[in-house]
Amino acid sequence: MSYLRMFSVVSLLSGMFFMACSSIHEIRNTGEIDDTWAGLWKGKMLIENSLNPPKEVLLEIEFTSTHIRGFYTDSLETVYRQKVKRLRIEGDQIQFQVAYETKRGLRALIDFAGRRFGQHMMVEFWGSEGGKSFRGKWEARLTRDAARPSAVRPATLNTEGVE
Repeated sequence: MSYLRMFSVVSLLSGMFFMACSSIHEIRNTGEIDDTWAGLWKGKMLIENSLNPPKEVLLEIEFTSTHIRGFYTDSLETVYRQKVKRLRIEGDQIQFQVAYETKRGLRALIDFAGRRFGQHMMVEFWGSEGGKSFRGKWEARLTRDAARPSAVRPATLNTEGVE
């Protein structure tokens, strides 16, 4: 096999691998992951060495019967329910990545890694926006539990005074 042909095959395979890895938005729900992660995590994000005040961001984690999905919202950057990439939950540890375009038209890529302490989460993040690097901390609190089948109560109809 010629070197050119081998190089082409290796390039094609590596390109397919990276495309497959970069498109991961959700993880399989094997039933082994603690479903108390599900819900809306809300808190202030503080960027180190920035004069801007902390901004509030949201992370919504959903459990379905087959997958676990994450959605990121940053109202200051007009990012609403952006699917997170590379979501990973192990015990009390979480990691994920968010990529979006800012309202100024710049590309942003942020990696998050942190730990949950009951209803609170301490997360460090690092990333870049338009080629400029930044890092910081995000402290979030579980503000709304996701509805789970065991937590949903059937609605009752008020028939008082109805004939």
